[in-house]
Amino acid sequence: MAEAQADPAVAAELRDHLVAERRALVGPSWRRGVARGELPADLDPEVGMDLIFGPAMYRLMAGHAPLTDAAADAIVDAAMRGLARSPSPGND
Repeated sequence: MAEAQADPAVAAELRDHLVAERRALVGPSWRRGVARGELPADLDPEVGMDLIFGPAMYRLMAGHAPLTDAAADAIVDAAMRGLARSPSPGND
């Protein structure tokens, strides 16, 4: 990540082969969540994915705590609860 800030070739490699591939894997799940009414249809999926991936990347970059399987699950769970569509008033 640090090298990508100064080297456009590294940035392209990172974006095209690490970031894009992972985001592509989340796309179908995101669309299913919207179709089932679990995620808001008016939320830009790119922003939602940033909210899921961002905390994990921060943990890796800052190194304040390990990114274990349990930590990754907790991050995704917290992000999804925050992104989840709230019930309409009167429908809870």
